[in-house]
Formats: sequence, structure tokens, C-alpha cells
Amino acid sequence: MLCKGHCAPILTSRISSTSSMFLVALTRAWRMARLELTVSSSTLACHPCRLTGQIGDLVCSMMVHLTCAWTLRATLTAEDILNSWPELEVGRILRDYGEESNWQSLQRRIVKERKTGGLHSTGELVKLIQRTCTISGGRQGWIKTATRVFQALRIAVNDELQTLEDALHSCFDCLAPDGRLAVISFHSLEDRIVKQTFLELISGDEADDDDEDLACADIDNEDEPWFKQRVQGTNGTVLTKRPITPSQEEEKLNQRCRSAKLRVIQKA
Repeated sequence: MLCKGHCAPILTSRISSTSSMFLVALTRAWRMARLELTVSSSTLACHPCRLTGQIGDLVCSMMVHLTCAWTLRATLTAEDILNSWPELEVGRILRDYGEESNWQSLQRRIVKERKTGGLHSTGELVKLIQRTCTISGGRQGWIKTATRVFQALRIAVNDELQTLEDALHSCFDCLAPDGRLAVISFHSLEDRIVKQTFLELISGDEADDDDEDLACADIDNEDEPWFKQRVQGTNGTVLTKRPITPSQEEEKLNQRCRSAKLRVIQKA
């Protein structure tokens, strides 16, 4: 589906902020590379310290002590951010990385909590979120809010968005001519970076979101009907001007795929 020819190898990897090891493999020309911006369900399911119930759906075991780091070698933790970072920076993380509409109330409560000892466990943070949502109503309840808060902290601790951008550039550089890079993302922040970085890669410089300066074409290819709209640039082609999303049948088989978005770029 995603690759043509048989003259070069294929690389498949899940990527987190600790996935620098897979970049070691990028020393030869690959005909296809695929990145899934997630942790596998089997990895979470088999973890000896995994959480259960509703909270288990919100956070994985590495967050019990408010670390939110993908590696034990991490020097920055969520606990550091919540208890010592400037108030405005805490708010920015909740707003930009969590896309949380109730970020101002949460920011004030988090900073206020420092006067009584701060936040040092997942349970303490969840209770603070519950109290905040009870007062202000939140958006879609406290569970949705907690999901966004933990997402924001995890992204900040692991510098995930910059790691993603760096990985995209490294993968593209190591593709063979006509090689393809496919990326599956699971939330809007990641998808936005994949889209923007793909446009920058094919144009050779910074690109605008509307990609008006790049050539767009509607392609009717029986061999690849899923790549209908393409964006052509000097260094390559974005094969998915609009991301490919799961069908209803796929969502029935795997509910966790419902937010997945696939984008594909081909090197010139």
C-alpha cells in the first residue's frame, strides 16, 4: 500500500521521546518508514504496575508518582512542573499542550496548592481536578479534563513535540529516492506538527498552513485510491493533503483507532 519497489529496506517504529535508539537504524536508504505516535496496547496491558478502572484509562503506571516520563533516566518530572514552575508557564502547558478550556482555574488551584505542601502523587492531582470541575463544570466532566491535564504534563516532561519534529526530519533525510514516510498520530497537536513538517520538507523551507504556494493535484489512481489529493514540492510530495482516518468498520473492530490520522510523504 505505502511503498513501491523492492530495492531498499523498510523501517517500522513506535516513537516516544525515548525512541532515539530507532534513529541509529537510519543510516541507510529506506524505501518506507512508518511511525506510530503511541504506546502499544499490549505494552500497557502487560505492565506489572498498571492501573485499573477509570483512572487506568487516564494515566499509565509511570504517572503514579507524578513523573510522566517515558524513561527512568529523566531529570524533569511532572511534580517539578506543578510545584516549582512559574504560574504562567503552568497555564501555558495546560492551554497549549492539553488544549484545556478550563486551564486558568486549574492553574490558580495548582499554584495555590503549593502553600499547603504541593502535589506529589497522581491521586492528589486527580482530586484537585475533581474539585475544580465540580465548581466550574469543566468540559465533558472531570475525566476528560484529567485526560487533557496528564497529556499536557507528559508532553512537557518528555519534550514530545520537538522530538517528533526532529524524528520526521531524520526519517525523511534517510529515505531512498521515491521512499515514503507514513506517520499515524492520535491527537491534534501531533497531527498539526506532522502536517506542517511535511510541507516544510517538500518545500525546503518553512511553509504556511494553507500551502497555497505549493502545487496541489487531484489524482485518480486505481492502484492507490486512498491518495486522492496530493501536494507537490521541490523535494517530494505529500500524498495525503487530507489525512486518512479509520472507517466505521475499523472503529468497530478497534475503538482506540477512532482518533488516528495517517499522513504520508514521498521523497523526490
